[in-house]
Amino acid sequence: MNPEENINTNPQIKDGALRAFRLVNQRNKKKSMKRIYITFLIFCCTLKVFGKSYPDSVVTKYNSFSTQKEKEEYLFNYMEHVLYAKNIKHVNELSEAFSKQKEQVGADFTMLLVCRKLSGQGELNYVEALNRALPILHRFEERNDTLGMAYSLLSISYCYGYSRNYEQAIVYLKKSLLLANHLGKPKLLVQIHNDIGSYYSSISMPDSGLVYGHKAVALASKLKARINMPYVLSTVAENYIANKDYDLALPFLRRAIVYAIEDSNKLAQGFLYNDYTLAFIGTANYDSAFYYVRKAINVYTAADSKAGLSQSYKYLSDCFEKTNQIDSSNKYFRLSVVAKESLYSAEKTKLLESMTFTEQLRRQELENERAKSAEEREHTIQYALIAVGIISFLILFLLLSRSMITNTRVITFLSVLALLIVFEFLNLLLHPFLERVTNHSPLLMLLALVCIAALLIPLHHKLEKWTTNKLVEKNKAIRLMNAKKTIEQLEKNIANPNQDSTNA
Repeated sequence: MNPEENINTNPQIKDGALRAFRLVNQRNKKKSMKRIYITFLIFCCTLKVFGKSYPDSVVTKYNSFSTQKEKEEYLFNYMEHVLYAKNIKHVNELSEAFSKQKEQVGADFTMLLVCRKLSGQGELNYVEALNRALPILHRFEERNDTLGMAYSLLSISYCYGYSRNYEQAIVYLKKSLLLANHLGKPKLLVQIHNDIGSYYSSISMPDSGLVYGHKAVALASKLKARINMPYVLSTVAENYIANKDYDLALPFLRRAIVYAIEDSNKLAQGFLYNDYTLAFIGTANYDSAFYYVRKAINVYTAADSKAGLSQSYKYLSDCFEKTNQIDSSNKYFRLSVVAKESLYSAEKTKLLESMTFTEQLRRQELENERAKSAEEREHTIQYALIAVGIISFLILFLLLSRSMITNTRVITFLSVLALLIVFEFLNLLLHPFLERVTNHSPLLMLLALVCIAALLIPLHHKLEKWTTNKLVEKNKAIRLMNAKKTIEQLEKNIANPNQDSTNA
């Protein structure tokens, strides 16, 4: 029996499909005018802000901000809301425009989006995307750019995710998650949590995947991020499917398909149909599984997605096998293998492994250098403390000594030396913090150090004046005491001249 014809007779299919479609139609009637207004408003705003020819308008707007942080915030938001919808040609144009303006940060951010688009197109593209993304990560690390590093790590994780190296993708995503938490980027956190949860389901670790998946759903719901809802809901469903909790997965799939159909999101519809197929295969409802897998094949054929078709053909082959249609099963299994081999050849796998190993060696060397640098800085700070302690001891000794007359120039010299050592000590101590706050900007670093010196100099003058006064008073007291001793001795000599003669 044709599954499409069976939809009106099978109550389980009605529960999985018709209810969702009727709900979609009801919501569409209520929201059609609202969506028209929103679209018109976005169009007007786009005309106002980006009235110049693309990509010059974007570069001009980018350059209008005064600080690097504001520039990056603008470009990040622009890429998330506007640029991601454009094709690689447009994104490349913007990257080239930034390169001509010698705006390396802007060029790097834009190229990361190129990498994300490349990695999802199969063939050799995820290897090429990784080859482009790794140097960008290195440059952001050299600039100590936290947002750039988080975005680079996310883009690299996509390269590994599309190559089905999910363990390595999770490693990079968790590094990106630490930086995103520090930055306080809620939308970025939704994306990262969702991706980690999705990859955990792919490696059959649903317990971990559900933790991240539910977190992504909570964040997306709080932000009312409608565009993310099909993805985060499907991630939770996929983890329930991996855990064989099919009854728990279906409600999330029904909610997700409503969002995908209302927003005409064909990509989301494709993988949701595949998820429905897998859930119905698990419950042995093969009529429904046939129905949804064919809908997925239609979507992926129109989109020319080899990765999606490979998965759909595999599910269709499983359906035919479960229903004892061996010839059809073998046919679609071969189609699945052909599509898969075009994406994941042995040569590309070896190339990706080689690049991964090289990057791991580089990061290990970088970690060793950082540890060595931190150890050297710690030793330098200790030496500075010792020097400050010795000089302070000398000054105190000279001030408190009751029998030594000291030149004020010695105290002045020691105080200046102490000032320089204290300044260098503060520089060593605050240098990592200043680099993070100033985003490695030489001008801002210089201004920060000048401010520290401006605070130290008045304090030094007051301390030097106090020590000089103390030294003068001490020298006067010593001279006065010596003079009194001399006078007393003379008076004794005058009073007892015979005693002096006898002693002689």
